Amino acid sequence: MLGRLADDVGHHGIRLYPARDSGVVRDVIVAAGDEALLAHAHPTVEAAGTAARVELDEADGPDR
Repeated sequence: MLGRLADDVGHHGIRLYPARDSGVVRDVIVAAGDEALLAHAHPTVEAAGTAARVELDEADGPDR
């Protein structure tokens, strides 16, 4: 389900930044076949927000 959501919003230029993937959540994601989401998981919500800001800044380029 999360993988499908990530694909759907990805077509609109939106990316999910999962955070704090506990063991249970990780198990559910893997069981659903959405383990690709875990490649971009962050240990905290703050880390996910920072990653999103960095990616946005890089996409805007140096002329921002």
